[in-house]
Amino acid sequence: MIKRKIRGHWSWVVMFVTILLVVGCTPEPAAPTATDSPASVTVVVTAVPTDPPPPDLTLTLPAAVGTLTAKELIVRRFREGTSFVELEKENGVEVQEDDRITVENKGRGELRFFDDLVVEIFHDTELHLSEAALDPQGFVLVRLQQVFGTTRAELNKEANARIQLDTEYATIRSLNPSDSDVDFVVCQAKPVTCMVTLSGEVEVEALGEVVTVGAGEASYVFPGEPPSPAICADMAETEEWVKMYENGEEVIPLGRIVAAWPQEPCRDESETALPSGERMVQIPGGQYEIGDPAVDQYHTPVEEITLDNFWIDQYEVTNAGYQNFMGETGHVSPAGWPGGVLPAGQENHPVTGITWDDAFAYCAWENKRLPTESEWEVAARGPGPEPALYPWGPDPGAGGQVFDLPRTGTYEVGSVPFNMSPFGVYDMAGNVWEWVGEPYGPIPDGDYILRGGRHGFLKDMSYRQPAIANDSRFVPFAGFRCAADLVEGA
Repeated sequence: MIKRKIRGHWSWVVMFVTILLVVGCTPEPAAPTATDSPASVTVVVTAVPTDPPPPDLTLTLPAAVGTLTAKELIVRRFREGTSFVELEKENGVEVQEDDRITVENKGRGELRFFDDLVVEIFHDTELHLSEAALDPQGFVLVRLQQVFGTTRAELNKEANARIQLDTEYATIRSLNPSDSDVDFVVCQAKPVTCMVTLSGEVEVEALGEVVTVGAGEASYVFPGEPPSPAICADMAETEEWVKMYENGEEVIPLGRIVAAWPQEPCRDESETALPSGERMVQIPGGQYEIGDPAVDQYHTPVEEITLDNFWIDQYEVTNAGYQNFMGETGHVSPAGWPGGVLPAGQENHPVTGITWDDAFAYCAWENKRLPTESEWEVAARGPGPEPALYPWGPDPGAGGQVFDLPRTGTYEVGSVPFNMSPFGVYDMAGNVWEWVGEPYGPIPDGDYILRGGRHGFLKDMSYRQPAIANDSRFVPFAGFRCAADLVEGA
């Protein structure tokens, strides 16, 4: 490790001496322009002893330590004693200490230092380049003052560099990127500094307190307060926000988004509590058949598959269960509740008005997941060759019993004895459409799968209904059940 750092240190020494030789051979121009050769700053560095020890060296670092490129307009560089430079799109200019950079309107800029450190500057942002120098450990330290706006810093794990962003309320520093790249977003807007780490680790300091923020985590700082503890970031929302911001679209301020996330640390998946096995049925691992010989747009060919042991809810998730979920998480009420209020007397009926995202969130809250499409079908049809297409057997009408089911509304889960699969799972045919997870056959991009049909529109157990996550044709009649790989005590 020590030898690796020494070699890295001296690779920078060689680079800077080479730059010095090039600069020393370049005639000094009469006045600075966007393509001026940079001035020089002298920095004294005492080398780390090696075998044999090299002599102490005085390195002359180029004052032009980076480049600024306009990705979208308007991007400007200001330098004391000179007029500002306004860049054309995809044009660049050198930057040095004390330069001020503004990105306005729908503009977007990129600062690049030594190829390994890139800072993306979003619109409505102002930065000052405070410092670029070797620190005592041999790293190139780049310090930027983020006056306002939003930036994204990306640092290659092989880089011999670090970055520090100073905002009005906090200081944000990249940690040694020895194991992974460092990638993080910083926002500064009254009254908050916020940051989200996409990869690597970053330190946030305020009022003498330091918080380490790892990949997938976030923190924020209000005036006169220490940093918030690292909270679990919604990475999908962050990535969508960055994409919209990069495209110049109107977005909610990032600080407001970060502060609205649940103020909880990310759960260690290795320590995630197992769900209770109460009201769940075990489906043994083995060989099963799925599909239908009568292939059409809603049925795939018969296929033999292998499944691992899993558990699935014996009943569809009820209104009462979903109400508990809403109370603990603040999740919005389903579309099936008039005025957001659980209908009286419907506590043990399956919840309806559920989007795929609602179902996914509920199952995660219970430390479960949505069943895969294969698991759902196997749990509904049972084991053996040529399993029946209905939970009760091959007869679509169940000897006439199907006609006694409600045609215009749901019924209490588990209250219809004949609607039970060979594994003892209830109500998989009718009552409500059920969202499932990973599909086993092709579906249109962006679609998910519903299974089982609904009241008055019962379907066989191999019928596949693609739909978008919030499809208004199906959501009013859609519910779900959850599954798990393992449960407590199993």
